[in-house]
Amino acid sequence: MKFTEIFRFEVFYQVRRPVIWMGIIVALIFPLLALFSMVDNVQNGDYYLNSPVIVALITAVGSMFCLVLSITASGNAASRDSLYKMDPL
Repeated sequence: MKFTEIFRFEVFYQVRRPVIWMGIIVALIFPLLALFSMVDNVQNGDYYLNSPVIVALITAVGSMFCLVLSITASGNAASRDSLYKMDPL
């Protein structure tokens, strides 16, 4: 099999799973909630919303949720490989 065929199969398989969609929604909502929680400090003039600390914080929070999402997707693929005896490949 070609890499593109395997990649296409995995993408279409993962898109049909509701856990992936819930993870995508969580990965989008939690960084936005963290951003909105800092609006009070920005309005008080404590710091700017596009300051490096805020950008790094939002990036770190978003990256952690995306990391959990990618572990979920790859773990499912690995468990299917061992289930169907494809792991020696």
